[in-house]
Amino acid sequence: MSKSNDKLSIRLTQILLKLNSGEILSLDDLALEFNVSKRTIQRDINERFSYLPLIKKDGYIRIEEYCLGKLSFKDILDLPLPLKEKSKREPGRQQRQTAGHTARQARRPPCCQMEDGTAGG
Repeated sequence: MSKSNDKLSIRLTQILLKLNSGEILSLDDLALEFNVSKRTIQRDINERFSYLPLIKKDGYIRIEEYCLGKLSFKDILDLPLPLKEKSKREPGRQQRQTAGHTARQARRPPCCQMEDGTAGG
């Protein structure tokens, strides 16, 4: 795994741990903490965490209460965190991204389902 993929995995895991513990996170603070742009954090939240029931408001995010604290450390490690995408010039990239994004959305962890068995969020 490359150094940039290591940084991505660490960043995503740390954000998930914070959300799971009930923290309300500021996009600006996360960008500073991980030395990335605010846009990178927004992308992490909107694309890579699309399967989580998040509440986003005024530059802050938190996880829905019914899912709060239900992710175990093993759940977090087992979640599908995508590898960094290849060159933007690669043909057919948008098609693969769209298909992969839809597949990731469908893999909501069982701990984040409503009591009636439906996926929340």
